[in-house]
Amino acid sequence: ISEYPHLAYPFFFLLTISGFIFFALFGRSFINLPQLSKRLDTIFKWAIALWVVYLITILALMIITRRVLFLEGTYIFVLLYVVFLIRIAFFKTPLVRFYVAGALWLFCFTLLGMFWIFLSDQPLPFNPWPIGQVGQILIYAAGLAYKVRMNEKARAQAELIRLRNVELANLYEESKRQKEEIEIQK
Repeated sequence: ISEYPHLAYPFFFLLTISGFIFFALFGRSFINLPQLSKRLDTIFKWAIALWVVYLITILALMIITRRVLFLEGTYIFVLLYVVFLIRIAFFKTPLVRFYVAGALWLFCFTLLGMFWIFLSDQPLPFNPWPIGQVGQILIYAAGLAYKVRMNEKARAQAELIRLRNVELANLYEESKRQKEEIEIQK
């Protein structure tokens, strides 16, 4: 935004952290956290709410002061998210495995870029962050495909059970009718 250069960093900050919050909320829905653990889901919702309040506060302060603020709180929330990933990894469901694998893929490439900047004077010959994002998206796409396949399989199985129940009900009615006929004949 050439007319408002002081808004460039806050805008980038807003997009980055909002994307991370979306990523966390997607994971909550994807792995069906409320069903896995109500207690962990409650903690997760409170952490996201605090994070949103923090985000709005920092963003407002950046716009008001026209300065880039040091964002220690962001590191705290990222650390909490890593703890959350470690905690849900113990559930060992296929969807949790997909979610954790995608998150770890992105974190590995993000950390690679960050450590390279701190440890080397030379820039990396490639930008690791987009590679991490693409890998994460591909892993989540595979997870969504798995989820769709499992839902279709469950739906087909439910339809088969419904058809069997209808068939059993018809057989029961037929046997009941035959029993009545036998009683009448007697």
